Amino acid sequence: MNRRSLLHLGLTGVLTSAAPALLPAVARAQGGQIHDAADFGAVGDGQTINTRPIQAAIDAAAAEGGGTVVIRPGLYLSGSLFVKLGVTLMIGRGATIRGLKDISAYPMIRTRVAGIEMDWPAALLNIYRQQNAKITGEGLVDGDGQVFWDSYWAMRRDYDPRDLRWAADYDCRRPRLIHLYEADQAEVSGLNLARSGFWTVHVCYSRDVTVSDLIIRNNIGGRGPS
Repeated sequence: MNRRSLLHLGLTGVLTSAAPALLPAVARAQGGQIHDAADFGAVGDGQTINTRPIQAAIDAAAAEGGGTVVIRPGLYLSGSLFVKLGVTLMIGRGATIRGLKDISAYPMIRTRVAGIEMDWPAALLNIYRQQNAKITGEGLVDGDGQVFWDSYWAMRRDYDPRDLRWAADYDCRRPRLIHLYEADQAEVSGLNLARSGFWTVHVCYSRDVTVSDLIIRNNIGGRGPS
């Protein structure tokens, strides 16, 4: 093996070993402390339910006055998550937060749906009555929403012949993908969004909100009603 080959191998090794540090470096630019969700027990294996560990990381960051919660590459199953004051939830490239198919994983919150204030399931990702909070990154937020689409269309087949088509919109409760409610100085940016069970991004009663650079792909594997 010649010197050039050895140099190439050495450089490759340096880049490989440095790769895990790249995401925290980006997160550091957001300001505040960095909290790796994996340190709180989050496992991106596509099987573990990660609602509690990811929320614990968010809560820890908020308790310290703010910071960035980093989601590393992997597939993380989760129910509703609530991003809090001063916290940035950074879903890195190669990371997917996928919503659970059980509606009970999305707790009921006060919100507004189709012009009516009511209790409705929380979204997968929420900035709810918080300020200076962000959901960002280059990863994927996947609602895995077909089970909710199918439930809605089944209800429509029952309701429509009885002239109750309008009622299905309220009776078939489905989770949104991202919800900002009474949020101030909030941001949702850079992400890939897919297969929302209901609305994809819902901003309500909020101000100074930035929503930018999103790629949205729905109706994958089925037909979403919303």
